[in-house]
Amino acid sequence: KFGGTSLLLGEPFIAMFQIAPDILRFVTKRCDGDGIPHSGNDQSIKGVENIEVEAAILRRMESLALTRCPELESFRGVEWASIFRVHRRVVPRYSVGNVFLAGDAAHIHSPFGGQGLNTGVHDAVNLAWKLGVVEKLGGDAEVVLGSYHEERHPVGEETLVVGVQELVQRH
Repeated sequence: KFGGTSLLLGEPFIAMFQIAPDILRFVTKRCDGDGIPHSGNDQSIKGVENIEVEAAILRRMESLALTRCPELESFRGVEWASIFRVHRRVVPRYSVGNVFLAGDAAHIHSPFGGQGLNTGVHDAVNLAWKLGVVEKLGGDAEVVLGSYHEERHPVGEETLVVGVQELVQRH
């Protein structure tokens, strides 16, 4: 029986997360020739209930996971499948004039590291206290708000790199 989370390194990598006693989330990159249809618009695979598509996904999971994770015995079926591309970007400026960006509007990256929400909340808290100082206490807007980009942009850039590295080091 498989329990918990597992990252199986190799080519291609596999990440498995137990989300219920009999349900695993299985993440891996796509490979040419695996029989899984390409999605040009990154939406859920249409017709995953199609027997051929479901069989291709099961073959893919079995060929990757069962050979590298002996505690798994078999897979019964596919509950849901989707294709997504990992985007890694950060805006060049977190603020321009009176326009400020925070969270996913400022940086997007792989969900593996788990820092996305935390980083976005920290962006918002940093900006909120600065706006409060300017509005309520009469702080110098140029100085106080001008520091937002300098403080948060390096964090957003670091998050792009650290996410996957942390996951690999933990496992």
